[in-house]
Amino acid sequence: MCLPNLGCSYQPARLLPAKSDPADLGIDPTAPILLCPGVPFKYAPQHDLILTEIARRLGRCQFIFFASRPGDMSNKLRRRLEIVFARSKLDFDDFVTFIPWQDRPAFCGLMKRANVFLDTIGFSGFNTAMQAVECGLPIVTKEGRFLRGRLASGILKRMGLQELVAESAEEYVDLAVRLCRDTEFSDDVRRRIEASRQALFEDEAPIRALETFLAEVARR
Repeated sequence: MCLPNLGCSYQPARLLPAKSDPADLGIDPTAPILLCPGVPFKYAPQHDLILTEIARRLGRCQFIFFASRPGDMSNKLRRRLEIVFARSKLDFDDFVTFIPWQDRPAFCGLMKRANVFLDTIGFSGFNTAMQAVECGLPIVTKEGRFLRGRLASGILKRMGLQELVAESAEEYVDLAVRLCRDTEFSDDVRRRIEASRQALFEDEAPIRALETFLAEVARR
């Protein structure tokens, strides 16, 4: 049985974003901010070059990763990315910043300041993507073969924003770059997120569908 819509009834966090200075975290607020909030194991090595291509295209930007606890996995990801950026003849420290794990108000505040949420390819985010939507932050994703790679794309399609679901690595790069450079496009996406996001929250249709299914099974 497939439950309708997102398949769950999700409650909005309704958080007030914390007021903070990105510079306190080593983030330059004048450069495009691309959030990469996935846990380290979600970043597959075959997609690392997407980051270097975005960096090459934008010329000046910041990929913000979050150091998980314990830090072994984050350190391995950092070392891997350092090698990839070096091979691409790009200075890792100019483009990538690892910051401490943030509490939810601080994370919300940072999403309010960011330009783009880069979803992890092949192992998509769900809670983080829903939080990004609440903060009006545009998401770029690429739909995967399996359910674990289709969470953010399901969210975007539910809101009628399927144009943010890339069909290739090249399109993923194009979307990320455009959202950072094209203010009119980015502003339009943010307006559409705000206008359509309520469809994601407090949806009783999956609950009613599950009730009906269980009642039918019990009757049998």
